[in-house]
Amino acid sequence: MGYKADILVGFILDDDSVQRNRKHLNDIKKDFKMGLVDSSVDESTLDKVYSIVGLVGFDFKSMSLVDLPLTSKNNIMYGGNGTTKYRYFIEHENKSYLCLSTEFGWEFSDYALRYDRHSIVIKYRKSGEYRYLGGSILDIPIISDISDLSLTLSTLKIPFGHSVLLEVNFLEPSISLVKDSDISGKGLHFITHIYIQDVVSRLSSMFDSSSGVHRYNDIVYIDSGSDTVVIPKECNTIFIGSSSVETFALPEEVDSIRHTCNSRHIKNIMISKNTGCRSLCNIIYWILLGCVGVEELKDAMRYVYQNGDYDGCIEYLRKSSIFSKVMRDIQVTVY
Repeated sequence: MGYKADILVGFILDDDSVQRNRKHLNDIKKDFKMGLVDSSVDESTLDKVYSIVGLVGFDFKSMSLVDLPLTSKNNIMYGGNGTTKYRYFIEHENKSYLCLSTEFGWEFSDYALRYDRHSIVIKYRKSGEYRYLGGSILDIPIISDISDLSLTLSTLKIPFGHSVLLEVNFLEPSISLVKDSDISGKGLHFITHIYIQDVVSRLSSMFDSSSGVHRYNDIVYIDSGSDTVVIPKECNTIFIGSSSVETFALPEEVDSIRHTCNSRHIKNIMISKNTGCRSLCNIIYWILLGCVGVEELKDAMRYVYQNGDYDGCIEYLRKSSIFSKVMRDIQVTVY
């Protein structure tokens, strides 16, 4: 069966379920009162529990919202986190919204199940109208692989680089790619995520593509079958989805660089003589991501880097015997 939506953006709620779901309120309020969910919320304000009867998706081809049955996980190209186990939606007076699962009893999680009023689309079954809670724009995290997900969802920032988001404006409608520092949307969208390779595939017209190099402003995705790739000089956020590339000619500035495939072979790197310490740190961290047994080095480097001491980070690496071993089989050329 073909897919019905490319991303999930919200829920369809049963207006008539609030009264019958009041039986759950005492259990819910108890967890809030004990601080198991959100100690900042006054549990006495929790008075509406809706049953979720469907999902709201967004279709790239028609650029429109679509309704999906709750059991339609197999019909959604990009699924999200456990979407089919959501059963209830809780509303309280300060306009925050929380969703929970009862698949294994009452289950709350700040990681996947808390939403602010800006982060989802809601449709009430009676009225049949979509509500854009707090605005018309949602920001969908773009990840290179599943290891990026928790970092992206929790902080919007991936260490040693920028997060990239798919920004969907439902009123125009329009889609764009943005850095975390440039978002115009109202809130982070926790329901789903999307892989960069799927963005390129489904929204190919957004990209300037040639020989496996797909560029969108200063973001680039590489799926070239060549063993050598020259990254456009304008691109400082780089995703590599090819296992055949072994030689990388990098631009002067690198904000973030990630492989999206499991297999990687970095044999040659060409770096500009004008590349600064910050970009060098980002490049080195990319190299370390593909190495086994260097967690101590990555942790130490992350600590130094997050304090903004890029020169100190490079000095630390110069003295590291572990880093010397990592770079032993990689040829670096300065141009």
